[in-house]
Amino acid sequence: MDPEGSEDHDAFLALGQLSDDEAHSLLAPVGFADWRAAHRRLLRVVGDPRAEQAVNRILPHLLTALSGAANPDRVLVSLERFVRSAGDRLSLLRHLSGNPRAVEILVTLFAGSQFLTEILLRNPEYFERLLAHRQLALPKGLDQFCAEAQAWSLAAGGPVSDQLDALRRYQRWELLRIGACDLLDLFDLPAVTLQLSHLAEGLVRACLAVAAQRSGTPADGFTVIALGKLGGSELNYSSDIDLLFLASTDATRYRRLGERLIDALTCVTSEGFLYRVDMRLRPWGQVGPLVSSLEGYAAYLSEHARLWEKQALLKARPIAGDERVGGEFLRRVEPILFEPSPQDVRADVHAMKQRTEAQLRERGREWGQVKLGEGSIRDVEFVAQYLQLVHGARLPEVRSRNTLDALGRLLAQGCLSADEYRVLTDGYTLLRTIEHHLQMM
Repeated sequence: MDPEGSEDHDAFLALGQLSDDEAHSLLAPVGFADWRAAHRRLLRVVGDPRAEQAVNRILPHLLTALSGAANPDRVLVSLERFVRSAGDRLSLLRHLSGNPRAVEILVTLFAGSQFLTEILLRNPEYFERLLAHRQLALPKGLDQFCAEAQAWSLAAGGPVSDQLDALRRYQRWELLRIGACDLLDLFDLPAVTLQLSHLAEGLVRACLAVAAQRSGTPADGFTVIALGKLGGSELNYSSDIDLLFLASTDATRYRRLGERLIDALTCVTSEGFLYRVDMRLRPWGQVGPLVSSLEGYAAYLSEHARLWEKQALLKARPIAGDERVGGEFLRRVEPILFEPSPQDVRADVHAMKQRTEAQLRERGREWGQVKLGEGSIRDVEFVAQYLQLVHGARLPEVRSRNTLDALGRLLAQGCLSADEYRVLTDGYTLLRTIEHHLQMM
């Protein structure tokens, strides 16, 4: 049988009786590492003799899709697991037999991401929602993510643990939705990172509401500041989220609220966890208080903060809690960021990058580092941040939390040449895309 789409299905109707030569002729062109194992697995997919006709109709589309997969053996393993996880195998196979696009979506998902594959295998009911690809590809705004996360939490009712598990289930579906759109080329890189960032922001807000409930401390006077990739609205699939907790006055009052928020985000249950949280960018790092007052934080920045700490604040963005406190934070810190001389900025940014690369060499990890090594994502980020720190006081137009947006602003203001802009943006987009797909695997 020709896997490119022959309508002669007689060979498959007697799949169990195929000779080795016939099975080899059918399956070897697909590129299986072990065509005999693939033959046995296809027989297990059929399972019920009543499903033979449905699988027979699927097979041309399946083999064509598998021929384009990097690892058709692994995809077929996942397909078998998915079919076996279905409540009604016969109905699923008949549904697939009339929907070649559904077969392509499954193969693309199973080939592109073991992470997303496991989400679907754990929740096979999500498959029907994935097939509504026109609706699937409609980007959601921040307000929608926040409303949905809050609704999932409230709908769970009952104990706080149930509310948090509902949020974890909501996150899983959204990661599957966003990742599927990524793999199917329905979202480009900026759309993916923005959707992931909106999702995280919505979940942080929902978790803050739960934390306030658990601690008995309202979030009035308390703000959550996002730094790093979440601050820049350019989050990865498996990024830590860098957070900073600030209070309008009495910081000690909000310590328990902050602890409860971190616990809600990081606690592992049977439903998984939401995010790893990095709080090391707070004053004095890990030994510093979990929550700082605005006055105390501004004093720390002026008197003790190193330049790299100010550099990190280029991406600072209030994402939850008291908006008034978040706005006051931005007003206070912005002038401090652009005080250092260009010479000091250049020396410090360069030294920090050199230290990172030296640490990678010491650990034998310098090869293949798309994030931190020489010529990596971090190089592009540091170039953009260095130029913003140098020119930001004179040219406020170049200030941006988002790397690609910052590069565009620097080009528009003459701080980058067209060739420099092209090299940086093309390289950054390529490396971030590689990073995303490595994480999905």
